[in-house]
Amino acid sequence: MTEKKVSRKRKAPEGVVGRIEDVVSQPIAVANKAFLASLGLVTQLQKDLDSKYEELAKDGKKARDRYEATLTDLRKKIAARVASVRDRAGSRIEPVVDRIIEMTPVATEKDINRLNKKLDKVLAQVAK
Repeated sequence: MTEKKVSRKRKAPEGVVGRIEDVVSQPIAVANKAFLASLGLVTQLQKDLDSKYEELAKDGKKARDRYEATLTDLRKKIAARVASVRDRAGSRIEPVVDRIIEMTPVATEKDINRLNKKLDKVLAQVAK
């Protein structure tokens, strides 16, 4: 059995009203397709942007983790270097400060302790 394909052809519009309907309906169909295509484009762009956004966020997190370790190491190295320089500077400055204090008429803790001992002796003698 052979089947015959039935093709339905649109009847030619009859009269002026039919022609107007044909002329009006064609741009509406084109506009409808354009509108639907633009909605599809917006949907596709939104999906692409969402996936790209997520991908960029993941890449950013990886980069932050990678650079955070590097920055932590750098901070530790800088802190160690500053401590080393501080210690060296302190060891160099300390003798100079001691000499300056010896040369100036400023009483040191040792001087005050000696003076207190002498005062205690004198007060003890006066109390007798």
